[in-house]
Amino acid sequence: MLSKEKDLLYVYQQWVIPEALFYFQLIEQSLKEVLRFYHEIIKIRTREIFIYDYSESSIDDAAMGRLIEMFKIFYRDDEMIKLLKSVKKDRDYLAHKGYLVFKIGEKSKFLVQKEICKIQNIINKSSVVLRRLKIIETDLQKKLMI
Repeated sequence: MLSKEKDLLYVYQQWVIPEALFYFQLIEQSLKEVLRFYHEIIKIRTREIFIYDYSESSIDDAAMGRLIEMFKIFYRDDEMIKLLKSVKKDRDYLAHKGYLVFKIGEKSKFLVQKEICKIQNIINKSSVVLRRLKIIETDLQKKLMI
């Protein structure tokens, strides 16, 4: 049987971090879909006036920071942009240092619990961002069908 400290560390490493990383991937994917919808709307609505072509690979290959910059061109909500940038900062931290937070001998129950709470807050914020992106995505999809 594992100690409480090791149990918490296990939860942190095997459940909490992966859940946060999963949300970040969903947000990136949703941003890509939203950007594709924006470009398709432009392409359809301007086809009588000029040829509009965009590179899907420029969207597919973009990292979260670049996707946010591309999204800002189309979506003028400062609060949403701040949230996205905050999520990106969280993503960068967890993707690069999340599993390295605890040094040998520093795995106290309190520190692990504190980090779990911190990441749960990140997950909650990411969930809000993802819901908002899905609403935007649905609205754009409807506009494409008009």
